[in-house]
Amino acid sequence: MNIFKILDIKGRRATAVEFWPLLFKAGAKTHRLALHQTSGGTWVVSDPESGGRICEVRTNSRGISPREAARLARANLAELVDRVTADGFNQRLEVARVKFAAQSDHEAVK
Repeated sequence: MNIFKILDIKGRRATAVEFWPLLFKAGAKTHRLALHQTSGGTWVVSDPESGGRICEVRTNSRGISPREAARLARANLAELVDRVTADGFNQRLEVARVKFAAQSDHEAVK
């Protein structure tokens, strides 16, 4: 299993989180994102490089498998990209990665 440290509300790396890698293509750029569950069982997509949360996977069933969660996550991400454009998505992700690069000693463990 892969692990990264998620950002807390103060923008600091907090709890280590286990995740399933989720490849997602926005425009010409492919991202390796993190699909993980909260302690309440909700599926979430985050960026393991910055530690930032991207979106919650919209579903009525918390008991779904990681495979089904990944399918729904990609659909949610595609809707997000439709709203902000691929360039906008990629740019925002890059800004977050640069902003939190100073915390590189807490980067995702592969």
